Amino acid sequence: MRRIIFIIVIFFCFCFQQLFSSDTLRLPLRITVFNNGTMLPGAGKMGILTLPIHPGFTVGTEFIYKKKNNSEFFQSVVLGYFYHRYAQHGIQLYTEFGYRYNFACRLAFETKLGVGYLHSIPATGIFEQDSNGEYQQANRFGYAQFMLPVFSLGALYRLHNTNISIFFNYQFWLQMPFVKQYVPVLPNTALHLGVVFPINFK
Repeated sequence: MRRIIFIIVIFFCFCFQQLFSSDTLRLPLRITVFNNGTMLPGAGKMGILTLPIHPGFTVGTEFIYKKKNNSEFFQSVVLGYFYHRYAQHGIQLYTEFGYRYNFACRLAFETKLGVGYLHSIPATGIFEQDSNGEYQQANRFGYAQFMLPVFSLGALYRLHNTNISIFFNYQFWLQMPFVKQYVPVLPNTALHLGVVFPINFK
């Protein structure tokens, strides 16, 4: 696990170096709210919306590797949080490599594949029996886990006469290791609704 954490840290360092490699930053800010469900893709209402609602939000940005004609290859960096009732609070930090195709009608489609870190904090008290036979509250600070892989499909629409876009994104990711004894890998799906707009600063 330490090796995986080391590789992810090095990868994020590379991403941040790319983000801050110029004196003037022109970064799109992406903000989403989402519903997270512990199901495989295709489950839930219309195959994308799982119930009950487990809310979350993300804040992120991206930088472009290559732009040619209507195509863009880009890298994202995202910080997120979600709450799953009776299960966990999840703090996410992940990055994705993506491809986007822009149509002339201000519509765009994108797909992304990534990897990330998840800090899982139990949403209910966990108790363990000590050597005296008494129960003590266990780890309150959560557990280091991973998001492997993070795969998503999405569509964006740029508002008329602006650089602001609204979008939705359907995401699938695996949480591991969840519970080693009986659920080592937990599938998750998330439906994101969001907005993206550029910010410039020195």
